[in-house]
Amino acid sequence: LARQVARVREVGATVATERKALVEARTRWEADREAGEAETRQTQAALGAFRDRIAAEIDSLRSQAPELDEQARTALDRLNGARELLRGHLGELNEFARQSREHLDSVRAEVRVEADRLHEQQVTLDQARSEHRLAVTAFRQQLVEWQGRVNEMKRGLSQSETRLDARQAAVNEAARQAEATTQQLAEEAERLRTERQEVAAKRSEMENHLADMREWYRRKLRELAAGHSVSDSDMPTIKLHNPGTTHEPPQPATSSDASTATLVFDDLNPGDRQLGELLRSLELVDAESLDALWTEASRQRRTLRQVLLASGAITLYQLALIEAGNLDGLMLGRLRVIDRLRVTPREAIYRVFDPSRMEARVAGLPITPGLSGIFLLRHLAESEMQDAVHPDEFRQRFRAGRDAGHPNLANIVDVLEINGRPATLEEWLTGLFSADWPAHAAHPGCWVRLMTMAASGLEAAHNAGLVHGRISSDSFVLTVSGVLKLTGYAEPPWLAMTTLTSEPSAAADLRALGQVAFGWSQLTTRKKTSRTKPFPAELATVIRRLEADAESPMGDTLTTDQPYASATDLLTDLKHIARETSFSDDAWEKLLKHVVDHAPDAPAALRQSA
Repeated sequence: LARQVARVREVGATVATERKALVEARTRWEADREAGEAETRQTQAALGAFRDRIAAEIDSLRSQAPELDEQARTALDRLNGARELLRGHLGELNEFARQSREHLDSVRAEVRVEADRLHEQQVTLDQARSEHRLAVTAFRQQLVEWQGRVNEMKRGLSQSETRLDARQAAVNEAARQAEATTQQLAEEAERLRTERQEVAAKRSEMENHLADMREWYRRKLRELAAGHSVSDSDMPTIKLHNPGTTHEPPQPATSSDASTATLVFDDLNPGDRQLGELLRSLELVDAESLDALWTEASRQRRTLRQVLLASGAITLYQLALIEAGNLDGLMLGRLRVIDRLRVTPREAIYRVFDPSRMEARVAGLPITPGLSGIFLLRHLAESEMQDAVHPDEFRQRFRAGRDAGHPNLANIVDVLEINGRPATLEEWLTGLFSADWPAHAAHPGCWVRLMTMAASGLEAAHNAGLVHGRISSDSFVLTVSGVLKLTGYAEPPWLAMTTLTSEPSAAADLRALGQVAFGWSQLTTRKKTSRTKPFPAELATVIRRLEADAESPMGDTLTTDQPYASATDLLTDLKHIARETSFSDDAWEKLLKHVVDHAPDAPAALRQSA
């Protein structure tokens, strides 16, 4: 009973608790219901106000609809009028373009006619000489006839005194005509003499260049036959006969050598015999050197063509021109063509030798430092001469690059006119592109030195009014002498046949330099070692400032570094950092050694444009 009473009490307490909770829940439900009804009333009131406002706005728009319709019609009429006006302007522009094209075609035809006329005049020069001799002879005969007539007139005057005045006037007229004829013939003779002198001077200059080129080839092949190494930069020194250099006289051929040469000549294949005879007929090799080359080719069991190409004395392009008998193609003005490196629709690129600059070097005359007679020649294509702007822009930009004259720029030696087309003579660079540099370039001291030279070259180009526009890792070459060179800074944008993504500017060059500098700083990541030190913060700041965009608002960028205003500011900052950054001679020497060991034979200027 006591347990049941206790259980009844517990049940009663539980019921009381649940009843209390029920009362509290009912109270909360009543409060929520009243709040929901109040919120519903507010919502209905706001909905009514919104409906009234919408109805008022709809009425206002209905009242404004005619006016808006009238404005739309007016705008449409104006648009149609503007469209007709633009069509008229477009028609005028098309007509102007057609007239300009016709005028340009007529000018081209006149130029061709003038060129043909000059060619015919040159062809008839010899005929004019013989005609001049005949004219002088005829003039002498005419003088004799006039003298006879004058004597007859004098005799007639002595016989007839009444006709003295008339005969004297006739004599004076005849003398005047004879004097005028003599003066005219003298002027014609002077003009022909001047033309003969000009033609003779041009012919003499061309013959001298051709003779020098033949002697140049004979020297190269003689050295090759003697078993010495031949290079294009060494041959001019042999040609100039330096007083301090002595040469051993050739040894006379013995009977055994003659019999060997005869045997070799009998065993030659037709191709070697034909090539040797062609070289000898063109006076590019002497008989002794040719016999030695034939003997060497037989000893190596190779053709004469393979021996010449493998020795490097003659390039494939030179040999092709020689076999075609085109000796004129081996020369471009005073320049001797060593090889044709590339031909594009807009230019041809050659490796050439300039004997005048090599002679200046041997004679001790002042020339551009670092040049050895071997140059890169860029010759504008014939098709580009039809353009009204490209030839002048080619000359102006490369002349500005020549006048810039900075050690950290790929030197432009001269701007020439060859065969009526502009050409530029550039320095032959031997070095390594920045994309091929080893990890030593990322050393802070080496990085600062390389960036200082790059900024110096870019500053010189900008000061000369030249904007690069296509700076990349292939725009910088570290030469074997440890000098960084900027290439392609003077090229017109159309010459590289690449489409620029943005307008070239100095700020764009600095941003591109920042991307290249970032790549240099990441060269250490190629070597995965635990001892790799992080890149210094002050140098990373330089990269961020280079890559910052001055046109974007500061709120849109992730950095607060201000971009460099010019290459001069960058160079000043780098010089200040260089005084506080330690330099490693060991890293720099390793970098230069890598450049010397891996530098290609091709000129550095080709990779930028390729």
